[in-house]
Amino acid sequence: MKEYIARTERILFEGKAHFTERLMQNNETIVPRTEWLSQWFSLKNEVSSPRTYLSLWRSGQAPLSYMKSKYKVLAGVKTPKGPRNRELYTALKAPFPNPKLQYIWEELLDGGSTWPYLWLPPTRPYYPSHGIYNEKTVDNTKVRKGLVFSSWNFVPTLIAAELSNEISKGHSKGPKHALKEGTGLWARFWHPSPYLCNVIKHDFFSSRQGLSFDELMRSAIEVIKKDLDKRQWADTGRALSGWQALIHLDFEGKSSKIDKDLLSVITGTKSRFPLRESKNTPIVVSQKLSEYKSTSKNAYSKDLLSFLAKTALLSPSVCLLRALISSRTVGAAPSRDEIKMLMDFCGRHWKAFFNREGIAAVINSVKGKKKFPDRLEAYLQDGNIQAMLDEYTHHAAEPRKSGEKSPALNRFLVKLSLALGSRKSSLTVKKGHRQRARVATDRIKAFGQDEDQNDSRESLREAFNSPFWPFVLVTTSVGQEGLDFHLYCKEIFHWNLPSNPIQFEQREGRINRYSALWVREAVSKALPEKDHWGQDHWRGLFDEAKRLGDRFVRHGVGISPRWSYSKTEKGPKVRDVGYVRHVLAIPGSEESLRYQQMLSSLEQYRLTLGQSNQEQFLKRLKELNLKKMGYDAKGLMICLFPGEMGVHRTRLYKELKKPEDYESLCVDANKHLLSMEADAKKKIQPLVTRAIQQIRAGGKKEKEACTKALLYFIDPFDEIKDFTPGRGWDDDIEVFQKALMVKG
Repeated sequence: MKEYIARTERILFEGKAHFTERLMQNNETIVPRTEWLSQWFSLKNEVSSPRTYLSLWRSGQAPLSYMKSKYKVLAGVKTPKGPRNRELYTALKAPFPNPKLQYIWEELLDGGSTWPYLWLPPTRPYYPSHGIYNEKTVDNTKVRKGLVFSSWNFVPTLIAAELSNEISKGHSKGPKHALKEGTGLWARFWHPSPYLCNVIKHDFFSSRQGLSFDELMRSAIEVIKKDLDKRQWADTGRALSGWQALIHLDFEGKSSKIDKDLLSVITGTKSRFPLRESKNTPIVVSQKLSEYKSTSKNAYSKDLLSFLAKTALLSPSVCLLRALISSRTVGAAPSRDEIKMLMDFCGRHWKAFFNREGIAAVINSVKGKKKFPDRLEAYLQDGNIQAMLDEYTHHAAEPRKSGEKSPALNRFLVKLSLALGSRKSSLTVKKGHRQRARVATDRIKAFGQDEDQNDSRESLREAFNSPFWPFVLVTTSVGQEGLDFHLYCKEIFHWNLPSNPIQFEQREGRINRYSALWVREAVSKALPEKDHWGQDHWRGLFDEAKRLGDRFVRHGVGISPRWSYSKTEKGPKVRDVGYVRHVLAIPGSEESLRYQQMLSSLEQYRLTLGQSNQEQFLKRLKELNLKKMGYDAKGLMICLFPGEMGVHRTRLYKELKKPEDYESLCVDANKHLLSMEADAKKKIQPLVTRAIQQIRAGGKKEKEACTKALLYFIDPFDEIKDFTPGRGWDDDIEVFQKALMVKG
């Protein structure tokens, strides 16, 4: 069995689980303090049965300040008239330092150093970043997202409030409405220009990986200049301004008038984007657009070329349109309806996002620029905005179906609007009996605590599954089943352990799923930096990963490489990848012992899947002790492969086209022999050798039959599972015998 579980990746057998275990008791920064022990003893002396209260005290800083009246444990501490036991009440009410909070603060938030990050660094940036997004700075700061699970209902609110309060210390809220209205800002940031996406296509980035941003700028200027020359624009000193040029290139064409229908969307008089009503009204770009009549058309200057190139590379609206074209959510030539929808979205939501107080405060901290728009542009450059949006849209957006006008685009824009989250969210930090303070919880959210926050569960889920805030999501069993948090999170924190191993694995299944972040990182690390992947960058990456992966990956066992990715055979080895499990059990506690017991029970619990009475079945398995009986659990597990394996092998056969494809299959078959036990290997190796000879030198029919036999052989989930004790290879031998009898 695999050492971890997440549906279909159970059918991969790679020998090593893709996760790292980190225990709080092994962290050098969390050293037991004298005051923790003295507090423990004072609690122990105050109650006759200390277990519940000690567990409560360990579960969070000042727990009574965040608990609701429905908790029965409160009855032993206080009454409606006052404390029942003042010493105990004071101990559980005071803001006493908590080791678990300290661990998350240091391990996940790096002591507050993640404050200036508006989004996670892209897995595969297109050019070297500087400043906070520099590769070394990111590694040192450990910027990432974390999913925290607790069995106590009050803990999500406690963590969100206390850690948000720590982050806010020493940082201003930032200016309100930092980006005002204007045609210049509209063209620079909020206009999804079809012209700029068409002239600077997606493969402009993928074919120039490794170049600096300045080199990309020079290349973009050359490309735009050549295009304008083809359009017979003159190189003169008296050129159009940036917004005038984009109006001419995007709207006018051969006509002398601007498209009034599109203009109405830009100015906000005809909003088409179907979202809930919001105070953030669409951008109003003044009367200049409607009154504009150029007297110097078809002219450009050095400054105009620089403006168009920088806008093409850094405008969030242009980058979004380019990413949507790459993910096939919109066509290479977007329709009028799609462009209008994007114009309305960008004018509303991008602007509202960058004008939020917390966001604006981060942008305002950028050094070297005086004006806010210049600081924003520098931040977009440093954060590799195109690479970030390409990665997000590839995994969050859906390709447009044939005949579909815009539903796929509409669905994605609703997701993105929830991820950008324009509403304020705050909690009350309870510092003492009468001291309270409201803190913004943009970066750290309590999931499912609707009574405390303005965010719905759906908006929090979409935001956490994006590169944007929040970076920490804290939940109870509410987020344990049926919800995915894997697209941008690979670290899970068990604040305390659940009652049984199945719930434990349900928790970890939230971040270990199809196209999870850790799988993307493995694929990215395994492949060269400067390969050209064309317009659809991530699709090309995964196709290449499959070609270069090991035999399980190449032949799609376990729907690799999107569920799991092991080291490559032709490329560099993959190291330090996988999801990370943090167990926040205090050293010497009962929970630290229970964790080890839970791990030893996991394999037996997995074998009970699908049984009518799991508890009785589990009890019987423990009595039998399968390992002592010589049984391999792999042969007893349930195959949950999505679809018929025979159909899968037929598809794989059709993909074999080149001689090197057949040779790769032969190599994989020989490697598969190495994983077999000696007795089975002795029976089947001569058959494999003869089949390989037929493929390399036989006729058409012999080659076809033996190729299908080898595909059957390397499949561990054929008619009789290869891991079935005593007879797992009988069907493979029969298939080889039939194939070798075929004559051309």
